[in-house]
Amino acid sequence: TEAPEEIMLKGAGVVVDKKLGLVLASRSTVAQPLGDVELTFGGTVMVEATVVFIHPVHSVVLLRYDPEQVQGMGVQEARFPTTAPVMSSVEPGDSLTMVGLDYNQHAFCLSVTCNSLGSFSLVLPSPPRFRDRNLEVISLGETIRGFGGIFIDEEGAMIAYKTVFAFQSGKKRQNFWGAVPVEVLRDFVEQARRQEHLGITTLECEFNEVTLAEARHLGLDNDWTTRLVEHSPNRRQALSVARVQLGGATAGILKEGDILLAINGRPVVRFLDTELPGALEGQTVTLDVLRAGAVLSVSVEPAVLRSDGAERVVTWQGMQCMVTPRPIAE
Repeated sequence: TEAPEEIMLKGAGVVVDKKLGLVLASRSTVAQPLGDVELTFGGTVMVEATVVFIHPVHSVVLLRYDPEQVQGMGVQEARFPTTAPVMSSVEPGDSLTMVGLDYNQHAFCLSVTCNSLGSFSLVLPSPPRFRDRNLEVISLGETIRGFGGIFIDEEGAMIAYKTVFAFQSGKKRQNFWGAVPVEVLRDFVEQARRQEHLGITTLECEFNEVTLAEARHLGLDNDWTTRLVEHSPNRRQALSVARVQLGGATAGILKEGDILLAINGRPVVRFLDTELPGALEGQTVTLDVLRAGAVLSVSVEPAVLRSDGAERVVTWQGMQCMVTPRPIAE
């Protein structure tokens, strides 16, 4: 991991497929594929795991273990909700159920309150390192001490995974807790279940939230305002392009300050609206963009980002050679 070798990092994972041995975990615990990963089941059995996928945009990873090593332990898997979207139904003040693991590695289940449901903006760290972006997370009104866990709905299906987000404050690296919505997790987990080559389809740019009032000041007309409101009545906002990755999929197509109105005709209001399904790999999508008071339609082929991190390091005469980490390349 990114930590010194003598430090052992611990976290709470969740089994998402017991037949294939797939476990969702936090990137703050498993930061890169080179290293030893062990999973403890029921405080009884420890098994080795391998890194299947490190999400290149969000703070989650997918691990795999041998299911035969935990036979007879009654291992169950977390279920995804059958209805979507899930996060659009969660609002501040809602009561949620959290299942997690405390620092004594004991499971707990308790009712918690959604304090806020919003985005965060993390500054570019120096030196460069991974940072999450384009994400809306659940924050709680109380402090829950433990390694993390999941939020479930009334039927016991997982709606979000609680993880740690790292950011830079001055010269120090700090962390905060938040819950990644299941809409972000579902696509690459389903790819793994189908045993496909995992990848994230992305526009390779970062967005900021702006109010509809600000968007109207920039030239958003009444028709588009109505479409955005009808798409998400409780979110009177739009997404403005904050940064376009140099050499990325939308470089030279989108500009900072553009307001992304729709993808393939579907209105864009929240960060979740920019999460593209893996089925779009290799296809061209149409973006409706507000720029300088006019709405433009542009075509772009989204990029496909594979698992993050170096899978091989070559050491020669004291020098280490590896693939350039994505945060540096970006």
